[in-house]
Amino acid sequence: MLRRGSARTRLRGAETAHRIISTAVQGEPNYLAASTRLSPDIAEYPDSGKLAALAELPATGDQQPRLFRFLGRAYPRLDDWGGE
Repeated sequence: MLRRGSARTRLRGAETAHRIISTAVQGEPNYLAASTRLSPDIAEYPDSGKLAALAELPATGDQQPRLFRFLGRAYPRLDDWGGE
């Protein structure tokens, strides 16, 4: 249970999956989430069947890093490359 001023840590991986559920009678909870943002990173959301992927790609000619972001569902799976 999280209380005002408490802190929790979790390692990466399905074995330590976590979520925050508010049981407050009124108001929304406030929390701060911090991450190492190792790249690439993939997160699974089993309650909704979603996957998220984030990768920082090398900079291009303008020296700006590029980001790859994907949010989608794990199913249905494609049987082939869909005409590619």
